[in-house]
Amino acid sequence: MTIDSFRLNKTGKLGLTALLLAVFLGAIDSTIVSTALPVLARQFHDTRELPWIMSGFLLSSTLVMPVYGKLGDTQGRRSALLIAQCIFTLGTLLCALSPGFIWLVLFRTLQGAGAGGLLVVAMAAIGDIIPLSLRGKYQGLFGLVFAVALTLGPLAGGLLVSMNWRMVFLATIPVSILAGWFAIRYLPNPATPQKWDFRGTALLLALLTGLFLLPHLPLVGNVLVGGVCLVLAVVFAATLENQSIIPRNLFHSRTFVVSAASSLLLGGILMGTLSYIPVWLQDAQGIKPTPSGLMLLPMLAAMMTSSVLGGWWSSRKQRYKILPLMGLPITSSGLITVSLTSTDPHIWIYGFYSGTILIGMGMGLTLQTLILAAQLSAPREHLGTATSTISLVRNYGGAISVTLLGMLFTKAVASQGIVYGVSCFIHDALLMSGIALFFLTPGMFILEEMHVYTQNKG
Repeated sequence: MTIDSFRLNKTGKLGLTALLLAVFLGAIDSTIVSTALPVLARQFHDTRELPWIMSGFLLSSTLVMPVYGKLGDTQGRRSALLIAQCIFTLGTLLCALSPGFIWLVLFRTLQGAGAGGLLVVAMAAIGDIIPLSLRGKYQGLFGLVFAVALTLGPLAGGLLVSMNWRMVFLATIPVSILAGWFAIRYLPNPATPQKWDFRGTALLLALLTGLFLLPHLPLVGNVLVGGVCLVLAVVFAATLENQSIIPRNLFHSRTFVVSAASSLLLGGILMGTLSYIPVWLQDAQGIKPTPSGLMLLPMLAAMMTSSVLGGWWSSRKQRYKILPLMGLPITSSGLITVSLTSTDPHIWIYGFYSGTILIGMGMGLTLQTLILAAQLSAPREHLGTATSTISLVRNYGGAISVTLLGMLFTKAVASQGIVYGVSCFIHDALLMSGIALFFLTPGMFILEEMHVYTQNKG
């Protein structure tokens, strides 16, 4: 089957719409609330614990990813998606009705437990409606929707919070209901019944929770929790089987191992460093919050374009390895460009726009391709688990990186002042990140090409 001859019928198109809406919801809800944080601080008179509104969402959405991946493989991805949408919609409604700050944090955590499932199940469910050889083209659409959601999130949040902070949550409920209705009507529900690995699930969730909390604890807590995490990791690895929450046979594929390791590093480098660019624009360059967010639009536009074009090209040529081989050096050059021009008051704006466009192009070529590579390398009965594992390690890489860089950021500002400290921090962080990505590039040669899998699996 070729990219020109394949056409989705009406059922397939509406099923794909359900998946794209699910990805949109999961992505936009991670950013739409950020604009409302100052308003929430004034509403509930609590700024010290305010980050937990975001941290609770991030923790729960990340923890549930392997659970939803396994649930989709064993009970069907339509069933898993509907469970995620019900939890997400309930959590969203309760957030809007929250009577106090603690309740909002709890309900936001519940909402995250649904949002994490929306992302990973939708990314895996594309394999149920799209032939293997053409999956790259449609993966590009997911990258497009993801980038649009990240762009609209802060803008929509600013508009809605000006009406009422509760509207930030209520606005997504109709979209969630529509996505659920499309899923019920038009998505298939293939499943491979397996015995559930309760012991492995408990070990993994405990390990991930410990790793997430580790950077937030004092020294004694770090030692104790770190020791427990080490024991949990050893026990979890020793008890892995082919039917575990993360199956052992996934790691028999060099493509999956490289995709997972690269996603961990890429998530850490990109999410960690890019999250501080708006801070640099505001504190060091004097740009106001809204314009600083709009200055990232060219990067997101480049990301959307390269994601769609890269997916189309990989489906047509039945090759994808060239995409990360190009994407990583392009991203690296963009990071280094922004870094080297960031301290020059005359040319930083030119370096910023040219560098961030390169970063967007490289990200679009790389991020979705690594998920595609992992899906292609996995047995069909473990498609959801493979997808959730890549998303899991990428999120954890980002969470750990943001925390560690936050410590370095605080130290730089404390020792060198706001303007100079932020400038030095962003210069060093982007430069080191660019160099790290450059040295990561040769690892992409280990990936096996798409046609190897399409010939073997049909």
